[in-house]
Amino acid sequence: MIRSLIAQRQIRCTNEASPCFDLEPFYKRTPDLTEWRIIDHCSAVTRLYSIYERFVHELLGAFLAFLESSAAYPDLDASLRAEHRRSLGQVLLSMDQERYRALQFESIIEDLAKAFSHSGSYRLLPEAMLAHEQNLRLTELSKLFNRCGITGVTEWVLKHRVLKKFFSEQERQSDKADAELKQIVNYRNDAAHGDVDTVLGAEILMEYTEFLSAMLQALAECVQWWVIEKSLEYKKTRLAGKINEIFSKNVVVAIVENSTFAVDDFVYLRGEGYCYRVKILSLQDNCEDITTRTVLSPIELGIGFNSEPKKRAEICYVQTSSASTVSNGCCGVD
Repeated sequence: MIRSLIAQRQIRCTNEASPCFDLEPFYKRTPDLTEWRIIDHCSAVTRLYSIYERFVHELLGAFLAFLESSAAYPDLDASLRAEHRRSLGQVLLSMDQERYRALQFESIIEDLAKAFSHSGSYRLLPEAMLAHEQNLRLTELSKLFNRCGITGVTEWVLKHRVLKKFFSEQERQSDKADAELKQIVNYRNDAAHGDVDTVLGAEILMEYTEFLSAMLQALAECVQWWVIEKSLEYKKTRLAGKINEIFSKNVVVAIVENSTFAVDDFVYLRGEGYCYRVKILSLQDNCEDITTRTVLSPIELGIGFNSEPKKRAEICYVQTSSASTVSNGCCGVD
């Protein structure tokens, strides 16, 4: 309201015969309506991109913290250890840059020494592992995930059900996630460099917001998939079962073993291209309703979920504290 009054030069002294102040110098320095639209556009697109980039950094930072608490340094994949050493080397060469001013040389060397000691304590320095010079278009995003040990991100994103639904619901600015993301990055760069020749309307900005929401959900599921994969590899958790049949009202028959199931528990359903958390609403054993069941040998168990299940989905209990931090923190995808 106030901004409109200023832009339309409608704020003035009520004493027109002898005004007590002169707003003309102020008006000359304020943006006009067109300039305000450009300012709003730049603020919106830079903020959208900032939210996306920060989410990616927090997501991968949580995954790196999970690895630190779950595996000894020598047990990490050789490719990840190589990326870690290379990234630390780049930081050490560039410590005079502003982005690394908060880091201390001694601390970095100490962390690296701990990685090869018997203490088992080490740190995958996020400032090193997550550094990137280019904006996070899909190609650069994939490189960043690969560096942290998460592969196949491009294929995951392009095939993810939420993004497929986004593009199928109505006509969009682009027809694929990589192109839509590229547009957002390009608008952000134009805004950051002051080279704006297109001002987006509210409808397109809402589309980009909805797209990024779907994109972040897809990335969160991807990281959670890898959390469970690594938890299985490091023997921090085990598969509880696999869905064999699906009935109405999200009820399934699953082959389960080596776990205790209980109503109101949360589990993850995981398969090719998906990994999401669901709540157990009901249990049935031999047509009898139960509230809990401890299973050692494989049996068929009826399970009702609060969300739509998928046939042949793996059922996983994620119980380690680090995995819970990732799943319930910045990348929760309930």
